[in-house]
Amino acid sequence: MRRTLQSLLAVLALAATTVLAGAATATASDPQTFTSTRYGIDVGLSDTVVHPGDTVTFTASVTNPGPFSLFAEYDPQPMGTTRDTLFSSVNCAATVGTHAVSCALTGGKLLAFSGPLMVGESAAATVQLKVRDDAALGSYTFKHASYLTPPSFGFTVRKPEADLAVDLKASAPLLLGSHINYTAAVTNQGPGTTGGATVVMNVPPATTGVSQLSPGCAYDATDRQVTCTTAQLAPGQTATPAFRANLGLLTLGLPLPASATVTSADATDPNPADNSDSAGCAVVTGLVILC
Repeated sequence: MRRTLQSLLAVLALAATTVLAGAATATASDPQTFTSTRYGIDVGLSDTVVHPGDTVTFTASVTNPGPFSLFAEYDPQPMGTTRDTLFSSVNCAATVGTHAVSCALTGGKLLAFSGPLMVGESAAATVQLKVRDDAALGSYTFKHASYLTPPSFGFTVRKPEADLAVDLKASAPLLLGSHINYTAAVTNQGPGTTGGATVVMNVPPATTGVSQLSPGCAYDATDRQVTCTTAQLAPGQTATPAFRANLGLLTLGLPLPASATVTSADATDPNPADNSDSAGCAVVTGLVILC
């Protein structure tokens, strides 16, 4: 006699930790666990907070306690949406036992072991799910449509965390200065990757125009601001947009303040304290600017 179980969480022990290509964020509810007293099964799911582009690896194992042979399947669905709107691909591989496995985002079970498991027989597999780059941020609840359904589990997609820091430097010619050169070093201090950063620099009020702008930079003469965008920044990478602020008539003692602020639309910054920096210069004679 065979018994088909529609929910892996009713028959599979999701025992190992979820592994992410990016940095996983532990929450107070991790790991989520479920124990089936009827089948003597422990279920565990950890690292339930992920980011777009992450690859999530589940390890699933099952031992048939009897008294019947059974088929094991894993087919949870996110409520209000479909798996393929959250994940872009799935791969699976058997790691224990002689049963092959198959997996599908649509048109089949997310994971299914082939053939019946005899009483006392064990099987295990890994399932890798890649979170879509354009996955909608938010919390998802997965349900199992079966009379054996255990409690549902949650899954949250959040922006990656990337600590962006900016270091603004200013320099002026030693003599006959009529301009100031600015460089903003924007560094991603991790742990995640950001798709790009925006740095806004306020130039001194005495600025009459700018030149030698780096690619991706533009000047707003009304607000006296230079705005620069960077390409993707992986942890440890630095971008260095630069430009020259041209000055008008210099007055002795005239302060020449400048500031820079960096942000990212697609990442959460865990340490905003280093998102801004300033660089001050001053006119010490009609011919000399010190920075």
